[in-house]
Amino acid sequence: MPDQEILTPDPEENNLASLPSPEKAFRDSDEIEFQGRKLEPFSFVRQTAAIELGLRYWRLTPDDLYTLKTAASEKVEPLQTKEGIQVGAATIPVEAQEVQMYDGFVMDIAIVLWLCSQPDSECRRARRKPREYEAKIDHFADQNGIYVGGIHFTEASETFAAIVQAINGSNGHPDIEVDPSTVQKKT
Repeated sequence: MPDQEILTPDPEENNLASLPSPEKAFRDSDEIEFQGRKLEPFSFVRQTAAIELGLRYWRLTPDDLYTLKTAASEKVEPLQTKEGIQVGAATIPVEAQEVQMYDGFVMDIAIVLWLCSQPDSECRRARRKPREYEAKIDHFADQNGIYVGGIHFTEASETFAAIVQAINGSNGHPDIEVDPSTVQKKT
């Protein structure tokens, strides 16, 4: 066999490892948390489980979106010292807002946050038998105020938006503007 030059990619040129991936985008974001708990990355197993559980988000068309006006409310924020020690809480008023919604939005939030709160093994089981997990997700949403008017709905919707923004940005999908408790496509 004649001598052949083996071409290896130059690491400085066209470095695929430097390109964002959903996992990297999630991990590189500011430690996404919900109610003070660090969430697991919205990885392949969680994305496919979410679809099996009925996630609608990536199947939406512009006609599916509508605007919902929220009522003014209050948000509780922990007060911490510079060292990160919690020393109390402050109640912060939240102004009424207009939020882009779609049928199934609240369920999508609950699905994604529940999956990101679970170990991989539980997500795989949910992917295989999604109907057996509906009650667990419903309970999780009720327990964590993930419903319109729920105490943690604003935080939950912002967390959901941050997660899908990380995935969308890593895959070249159009940006979604994340403004406090709104999810809007840029025009």
